[in-house]
Order: sequence, then structure tokens, then C-alpha cells
Amino acid sequence: MRVVDIGTAPGDERFSVTGETTAPPAQRTLTASTALDPSDTKTYDSVFTEPAWYEIRFTVDGQQLADDAGRVVYSPVPGDEPVGRMLTGRVGSNGDFWWEISATDNAGGFNI
Repeated sequence: MRVVDIGTAPGDERFSVTGETTAPPAQRTLTASTALDPSDTKTYDSVFTEPAWYEIRFTVDGQQLADDAGRVVYSPVPGDEPVGRMLTGRVGSNGDFWWEISATDNAGGFNI
């Protein structure tokens, strides 16, 4: 997973963000990677520290995924919503990749 861009809102183009944010430089260059065996999981907590919009690109085995399957625009706390959101990337036993965004009752340390 790699942050490609960061902004204040989703952009007009698919999988893009727009707007200038005051997020610190470390939030603009986030990357995370891991090697897992089938049925293993890895959770990264407290990665996204800003209530911004992130353009994210996932790769599997170092390769970009076809048909934009590994691209997503994500915000941990979009707008004035009182809940947080969690981004999950998954690789199936046959090598298929997909991502999910799910709500959580805990908005974390964000002031909304």
C-alpha cells in the first residue's frame, strides 16, 4: 500500500483527490508492506493521522493490479460523520485482490 496523493476532498477524476491540506509530510509518503501466508492477517493501527482524503495504490507481489483494482480514495473520517472508517486490503487464495472500507464506532483521535 502506498499513498500517492493527499487532499481535502475526492477529486473529479476517478481515484483522485483535490485541495491543499496541512497534513505533515510524513502523511504524504506513507507506505506499508508485508509478506503473509494464506489465511494470515496484518493490521496497521493509527496509520492515517489526519482527517484528509488519501489517494492510495495497492500492489501485490510488487506489481500494480489490472483494471485499477488496487486504487482507492479513502478518508478515515470523511466530512462531519461521527464514525471512523477502516480501509482493508485483501488477497484471496487464488491471488485475487480487493479492498473494503468499513465503518467503525471509534473515530479515533480525530476532532470532528
